[in-house]
Amino acid sequence: MSFKKILNKVALVFSFIFLVVSMVSCNKEVKLTLTADKTLAFPGEVVTLNTTIESEKEVTGIVYEITKGQDLASVDTNGKLTILESAINGGEVSVVSKYETYTSNSISIDVGINVTEILASANKYAVDAGEAVILTAKVLPENATDKQFSWEFVEGSDYAVLSGNGLIINESAKSDNVVKLKAVCGNVSSNTLTFTVNPTQEEINKQNLMLSLSKDEIQVDKNGDSSPVLSVTIYDANLEEVTNKQVKFEIVSGSEFISLNPNSSTASLAKAT
Repeated sequence: MSFKKILNKVALVFSFIFLVVSMVSCNKEVKLTLTADKTLAFPGEVVTLNTTIESEKEVTGIVYEITKGQDLASVDTNGKLTILESAINGGEVSVVSKYETYTSNSISIDVGINVTEILASANKYAVDAGEAVILTAKVLPENATDKQFSWEFVEGSDYAVLSGNGLIINESAKSDNVVKLKAVCGNVSSNTLTFTVNPTQEEINKQNLMLSLSKDEIQVDKNGDSSPVLSVTIYDANLEEVTNKQVKFEIVSGSEFISLNPNSSTASLAKAT
């Protein structure tokens, strides 16, 4: 073999080695790493994508491509991936970033299902002071991604306290106190539950009144020269005098013989004219 042929073969080998090294070098020249600010998003929400570039040369013109779930989201050149409002049934979106022939890792975004309705109820609505109520809330749809909810007072937070799914009426609550609640999940609220406090026995006694006339029998002068006065005292069931009630006098029979001139808790009788 001539020296010239040997040189040609050596040159060919070096050329091949250079080509391989160049190809390997080119393959490692650009590395794209894709990240996202969240991997769970709901219809209407935006996911921010970011591409980290490792390269020995300046790289511009990164593009983003949805490889799965194209009917669920859209993405712009700035890496803003928007979940479509129509994606109400959930799903998964996969996306990559690209530069020329280089492709990043794939990122998956789960599309969440929003809560649309909450149905609230309780085991009772008329409650004694100091009593506890069991609260229940049904979150719909059943396959909603996040079904966590909380109870909030609409009215009457001074008369009760919340404890998990329970409502405890204060011992000091009165029968004219009203408590209203609702369940809340995100921006969705339930129907309002209204609770009334049952009157205590003492309050019931105060509502049961007795009237005491000063006289059981009254005689009226047939000539009408005198006008007897009727006097009534009001007591509650605790036998305490009640002074904030008005008394109305009424002739049950015999109105053709006498007339009545009422005045608060007293009244005068006179011969009818």
